[in-house]
Amino acid sequence: TFTVVEADGGFAQATREVRVLNVAPEAIIKDVSLEVGKRERFDLDGSLSTDTPSDSGTLSYMWDMGGEPFLTGAQAFWRFEEVGEYTINLMVVDDDGAWDRASMTVTVVNRLPTIGPIPDAILNATDPVWSHKLVVYDPDDDLENLTIIYPQFEPGGAFASWVERDDDGGWTVYVRPKEERDGSRADVQVTVRDPDGGEASSTFLIDIDTSMVDEGSAMWWVVIAALLMLVVLTVGFYVLTRRQVPPPQEEET
Repeated sequence: TFTVVEADGGFAQATREVRVLNVAPEAIIKDVSLEVGKRERFDLDGSLSTDTPSDSGTLSYMWDMGGEPFLTGAQAFWRFEEVGEYTINLMVVDDDGAWDRASMTVTVVNRLPTIGPIPDAILNATDPVWSHKLVVYDPDDDLENLTIIYPQFEPGGAFASWVERDDDGGWTVYVRPKEERDGSRADVQVTVRDPDGGEASSTFLIDIDTSMVDEGSAMWWVVIAALLMLVVLTVGFYVLTRRQVPPPQEEET
């Protein structure tokens, strides 16, 4: 109310109504990556949100992770357990109850597993069992959640090959040559697969050489033939010398 008073005491008044409003804050989500791997840390930042300076109040933050539990605080993080697309809402509330909301969409993807190179198994048929521990990694899953795809080989082939699970959840490849079989070569592909169908493969060569076995067998036959020849010559020489030696003559008395 505004009052004007004159010298004789007269006065006049004017009244105006003033309404004091609480200006709502502005919710702002700081730019972040719009793609994240399953179970990877996803950081959220709403610290750029603002309020009217004259309010000089305290802002509260609540993150709605698209059906996941709510998070609080200007900064937070989350790990998504499933592949898909999620809408994230940030609600910012001042201490007088005014609020604002900002939204963003994030795509959760499956990061593929990896498998390291496998050295070639170049073996002789008489070599012992060959083995190699696979180097496998998956950014989204533990090794225990992965499966391995390894070919089956004919039982009558030149080698046996298989994979076994290790105590740490990984795998080791084994190759056992068969001495009694012919040589063989095979390109072998090893594949690891995660629960979401992501795959990685590595190929190595199995080469079984039986020439050493064949050469060894041939050498044994040569030795046996030489021994037999020596026996024949010895017997022949003995018989021949027996024939050439005259029988002893009796002395006359």
